Amino acid sequence: MQIGDRRERHAWEARIPGPSAHLPLGTMIGCLAVPAGMGLKTCVTDRSDYYHQLAVSEERSRSNIVWPPMPLQKFLETKAYHDHDYVARSKRRRVVDRTVHGDQLLGHRQADLILEPETPVYGAFKAVLQGDHLGVEFRISAHVGFLRSHGLLKEQGRLVSNVLVPPAPVYEGLVIDDYFCLAPVPVQECKEGSKRSLAYQHFCIAKKKYAQAGLTGSDPKDIVDEVVATVVGAQVDSRYQN
Repeated sequence: MQIGDRRERHAWEARIPGPSAHLPLGTMIGCLAVPAGMGLKTCVTDRSDYYHQLAVSEERSRSNIVWPPMPLQKFLETKAYHDHDYVARSKRRRVVDRTVHGDQLLGHRQADLILEPETPVYGAFKAVLQGDHLGVEFRISAHVGFLRSHGLLKEQGRLVSNVLVPPAPVYEGLVIDDYFCLAPVPVQECKEGSKRSLAYQHFCIAKKKYAQAGLTGSDPKDIVDEVVATVVGAQVDSRYQN
C-alpha cells in the first residue's frame, strides 16, 4: 500500500486536527506496566480493506516518482517493466536539449532518447498517493468507530500517543489498518503451547467482526499470541528463560 505523508504541504493551507495525531508509537510499548514474573503475548491483524488504491494514467503517475533515481538495470526484473514495456514507449518519445536544438521554431529534428543499463531512471506509482485530502484521517476514524462498536479499543489500556496508560489486563492500539493487542501473562505461559491469553480473545472478536462485515485483510501476516513480535516498530520479546 502506497501511503504518503503530505501533512507539511497541507499545513500551508490549514491545520485540521485528526486521529492520525494520536497514533501510538513504538516507544510506548517500552513503557507498558508489566508486573514482575509476567511477560507479554501479542496479537496483530491487518485489514487492507480500509485502503483502496485508485489507479491513474501513465501520464499522471509521473507526479508520483520515487527518489532517488536508480540505474535502469535495477528495474529489469520488475513486473511493470515487462507488462507495460515502459522502455520501448520511452524510446519512441523525443527529448529536446534547448542548448543544442534551440526552441524548435524552424522544425529541427528532436533528439532520440538514449536508454542504457546505467541510465538513471525514477520509479513511479501508478496510483493516487494515499494520505492526501484527509484520506488517512477518515480511514482511522472509521476503523476506530468500527472496533469500539464491538467492545474493543476501550479507554482502559488503549495506547494513544502522548497519553499515559495505567496498568491494564490487556493493551490495545490501532495504526490505520493494523489492530494490535498485548496481554500480560505469567512467564510460565510464555512457553510454546501454553494456554491462550486475553489478547487472543480480543483478537478473535476483531477477526469475527471483520469477517461479518466483509472486511478482508492479509491473514498470513497475522500475529497470533506470539511471545516475540514487532508492534508499531518495537520488538516485544517475552521468551521464557529458566
